[in-house]
Amino acid sequence: MNDVGRSTPRTRPRGVFIAAPNVFKSRASAGVGKKVRAQMKALRQHFVVELDLRLAHQSLAVTRALKALPLFPYNYRLRYDSRHTGLDFVFARYPGADRQLVNFLRALKQNSPKAFVIIEFPDYPTEMPSASLPLHLRAWNNKTSKWEPRIAPFVDRFATYSTHTEIHGVPTIRIENGIDVSTVPLAAVNPSTSGPVRLLAVGSMMPWHGFDRAIDGLATYYRENGTRDIVLELVGDGPELTRYRKLATDQGLTARVQFSGRLLGAALDRAFDRADVAVASLGLHRRGMSDVTTLKTREYAARGLPIVTSIRLGALSTACSDFIFDAPANEEPLDVAGVLRFWDAIERRGALTAAQTLRAFAETKMDISVTMAPIVAAINEWTGEL
Repeated sequence: MNDVGRSTPRTRPRGVFIAAPNVFKSRASAGVGKKVRAQMKALRQHFVVELDLRLAHQSLAVTRALKALPLFPYNYRLRYDSRHTGLDFVFARYPGADRQLVNFLRALKQNSPKAFVIIEFPDYPTEMPSASLPLHLRAWNNKTSKWEPRIAPFVDRFATYSTHTEIHGVPTIRIENGIDVSTVPLAAVNPSTSGPVRLLAVGSMMPWHGFDRAIDGLATYYRENGTRDIVLELVGDGPELTRYRKLATDQGLTARVQFSGRLLGAALDRAFDRADVAVASLGLHRRGMSDVTTLKTREYAARGLPIVTSIRLGALSTACSDFIFDAPANEEPLDVAGVLRFWDAIERRGALTAAQTLRAFAETKMDISVTMAPIVAAINEWTGEL
């Protein structure tokens, strides 16, 4: 057979996905670990991708103490080596910037100048409110604010879930958070006569999650003679947990605010099955964020639960507006009476309809294969694979 004129298939672009090892080892990072696995799955459908877990987010007490020192690099284990030579692209989950990250990226660009370097910001702005943070995270803030602009010359694109089109002078790839929807079961739809209205908040209990507003909202509702039976279940752990417990106790809500700790697997599924409405972050304005697609809201939608939020959730806020309760982005207590009216309206339409609508949207718009498409397209364009 004559092969003249027949094009030879090009080798698939080769890259590396860089993430911290604790995304798979830490219970606190279980959700992030699921996301990284899903992102790897999506990228491997198009490229040859290896996983590099040498970023140094270790949980050992001695390591946390060292990282709190001003001159100790946060990413102390990150080194350029021969594995990074000749790569077509690097996709890295932002670990926080320091001298070590700058040196790594500089060496990468010197040895593989054609490599397409993408840094994904899970949150932007990256600086965290420091009032109640542990010492090593406050040190992370200080180092990041100093070194983050210095990585820009070695980065080709920043991937962001924010609305920024440019960060530190570098163009962005604007994406939405996604999950592997096939791994997330639809939550049970509870009949209206089954007991209290149950609100569920899942997270790492950081200041910007703002669950204090939900506790204050419950207190306000009962102080103003509210009569409905309501339970708020908080799933997770973190720096704010002690304050949340005290807040519930001081306001006489120990029977109405349940603290379930970190839950995984079937135990987490059961918590979602108990819930009627899911509460997303209510304090992201504390980090200067107003329109961002958080990972947890993706899971809430995939599980079919109506969502309470204080930020816009991208296309979800528009397409499923009947099932999204928009709280103001301020420090006022959550309007629990308003949440009840919201839930009552959903029940009148049919809670199963709401669950199916949210699930269908998650499957078609929020699956990781869809949300990673802009990254895939950018890599293909850079490497000439279009």
